[in-house]
Amino acid sequence: MAQYSRMGMEIGFFVIYLQVKNILVKYTLLLR
Repeated sequence: MAQYSRMGMEIGFFVIYLQVKNILVKYTLLLR
């Protein structure tokens, strides 16, 4: 159970990282 919750936290953190990276890429493309 503890491993499962930790794994879920890692997946959630990875999804947030991908979303932030996607927003930064779009923002830099708009600035050009």
